[in-house]
Amino acid sequence: MDLRLAVLSRGPRLYSTRRLVEEARERGLDVDIIDPLTCAMFVDQGRVEVLVDGEPFEH
Repeated sequence: MDLRLAVLSRGPRLYSTRRLVEEARERGLDVDIIDPLTCAMFVDQGRVEVLVDGEPFEH
């Protein structure tokens, strides 16, 4: 099982975002940078669904 990390950031070029991604990749994680304004999260009776640009985010 590969570990994945989703970083919510408005600016993929921001220093803090770049550093998080750099460190995560050095540790073998697969990293996605996602603009939080494109996300929606739905929680219903213990079921969680995350959409990015209206499409399901596979985690």
